[in-house]
Amino acid sequence: MRANADVIYRAFCNAKALESWLVPDNMTGKIHQFDWREGGGYQMSLFYHGHINHEGKTTNIEDRFITKLLTLKPAEEIVMSVRFDSDHPQFKGDMILKIYFVSKAGGTEVRFYFEHIPVGIRPEDNETGTQQSLEKLALYVEQGKISMCDNNDEINEQDSDGSANAFQWK
Repeated sequence: MRANADVIYRAFCNAKALESWLVPDNMTGKIHQFDWREGGGYQMSLFYHGHINHEGKTTNIEDRFITKLLTLKPAEEIVMSVRFDSDHPQFKGDMILKIYFVSKAGGTEVRFYFEHIPVGIRPEDNETGTQQSLEKLALYVEQGKISMCDNNDEINEQDSDGSANAFQWK
C-alpha cells in the first residue's frame, strides 16, 4: 500500500474507518461496540446486500463477530481472536488473526495470517473476503481519510429495550 505503517495502523484503530473498509464486496459493516486497547476489542456485523437469503453465520443476512485484541504494537503488529456469533457448530471456536505491517520502499506491505478458521468457512471464501477488504483498505489509506487513534470513537449501541449491550468476552 502506498502509505506508511502509522497511517495504515490508524485505519484499524478507528471504528468509522473499520466500517468503511473491513467489509467484503456486497456487504455493509456496522460496529456495535469498540474498545481499542490490549484486552479490549470490538463487536461488528457484516450485512449482506439484496434480498437473497445468504445463510449468514448469525442470521440469514448478518455475520456478527466479536474480537478480542491480544497484542497491539502500533504500526507493527495486531493479534486478535475472532469469535462468530452463531448457533451453528461449524462456526464455533476462536479464530486467530495476526496482522503485520512491513515497511517497503514507497509504502507498507500488510500481511494477514489466520489460524483456526472455523470449519464452516471455506478457505477460498476467507481469502476472497480478505483480499476485497485489503483492496478497500489500500484505497482508504491512499486517499488520506485517516484520523488519529483515540477512543473518541467509542460506540455503545442500545438494545431495543434501551439497555446497553454488555461488551464482554465469554
